[in-house]
Amino acid sequence: MSDQYDAKRRDFFRSIARLIVLGGAVGGVAALTRKTGESCVNQGICRGCPAFDGCGLPQALSAKAAGSDGRA
Repeated sequence: MSDQYDAKRRDFFRSIARLIVLGGAVGGVAALTRKTGESCVNQGICRGCPAFDGCGLPQALSAKAAGSDGRA
């Protein structure tokens, strides 16, 4: 009788672990695909953009990382 109980208990914990891992994976994908809520006000052209300094969009971040401020 205890062998059946132990097997059911192990299956229960295994299922819980799978659900936790699945939930973490879904949460991770959701976090990666979540949009910042920002939209480009200058059609992707960073040069001369009034919002460049505070912009967090990928193109502006890339321009900042390249060392140029995108305005030259």
